[in-house]
Amino acid sequence: MGPRRKNADEHLKMFQWYLQIPNILEDLPTIPQFRLDQVDRTTTVDLMVQTYPRCVVAVTSKILEKINMNDLVQRLESKGRSIQYFILGLLSINRLTLCPV
Repeated sequence: MGPRRKNADEHLKMFQWYLQIPNILEDLPTIPQFRLDQVDRTTTVDLMVQTYPRCVVAVTSKILEKINMNDLVQRLESKGRSIQYFILGLLSINRLTLCPV
């Protein structure tokens, strides 16, 4: 495994850790550790969309800030609104609600 892959795996583990911490995402639920054990990026995203359908972009941004990946936060926020509407469309959610994060 190359250094780039190892670093990406470490970032994924840290990102998943934040999804499990109570109160880190304010009033939002956590994703239990057993659901995140040994899952890849795609499954992590699926779990996030199931858990935070209306504010997955905000949750992602908040965690990326916590793990000092601000360059990704800026890229996500520049595209975030279109991603949010795409997800809402997939889930057939008709309105946005305020996300507490």
